[in-house]
Amino acid sequence: MKKFFQKWMLLVSLVAMSVAVEADTRVVLISPVPAPREMAVIPGGYEKCYVVESGWYRGRWVPAHRVCRYHRQNHYYHRNIWVEGHWRCDRYSRSTGVCRGWFWVPSHWSR
Repeated sequence: MKKFFQKWMLLVSLVAMSVAVEADTRVVLISPVPAPREMAVIPGGYEKCYVVESGWYRGRWVPAHRVCRYHRQNHYYHRNIWVEGHWRCDRYSRSTGVCRGWFWVPSHWSR
């Protein structure tokens, strides 16, 4: 039973899962996240980095990714947030929970 549980937990950790509630309908997204398209180095000099948890944002599912905050006066156009490149799911099947439209969001500066 212990080996089964360990294998189950490994499978769960390898498959992206999230739940959204929309108009009394529960949508479960179960789909593997593609490999990253880039391995960008996070610029030095940040104040703090943290991980944005996986979840639904503006109707799109976004896997966990890193975000770093910098001093505002040190960066071009006062964009003081570095967002690590990540995938997002723009289209998914409500019946199967499979993402049908992964979109790559490259690393970028934000506010």
